[in-house]
Amino acid sequence: MTTNTSLKPTKGRLILKEIEVENKTAGGILLTSDKQDTSQVILCEVIEADEKTLTGVSKVYIGKHSGYKIQVDGVTYLSVIEQEIIAYLED
Repeated sequence: MTTNTSLKPTKGRLILKEIEVENKTAGGILLTSDKQDTSQVILCEVIEADEKTLTGVSKVYIGKHSGYKIQVDGVTYLSVIEQEIIAYLED
């Protein structure tokens, strides 16, 4: 979990940052925005979590329209509740 922001979550929430997916096929062809994956889930890095929420987890999958977007110093973060997490990757 990265902790380089002054943004702190309230009880039961996590602060996430979306991990950008490369827009290239296996063969090296660059995809335009209308041909990119239309997945309903996104992979995010856990930036901050309260002490009782998903300890030891660094990456999670959430629904595409989950949470609230927050901009701090030009960086976009997502604030989600734990129930919006679909799956996580263990460290």
